Amino acid sequence: MGLVSGIKVSNKLERFGLTTRKSEFVDVPVINEFPLTAECRVLETQKTALGFIRVVSEILNIAANESILDAEGNV
Repeated sequence: MGLVSGIKVSNKLERFGLTTRKSEFVDVPVINEFPLTAECRVLETQKTALGFIRVVSEILNIAANESILDAEGNV
């Protein structure tokens, strides 16, 4: 799934049987089938000495399916 760009394949998520809903916190869809989702706002990007891009972000919301939580509500 990660080897195909959604820019080049318009129905990428549907091909994998995934559905989405609108996030209340950021302007991107949330994939319903993922048991754990962290919704973040990008604060800055930094290019490292090796040429990689480091993304600094702020977590705005974390959503977890009850099936992955223990009795105390921890993942």
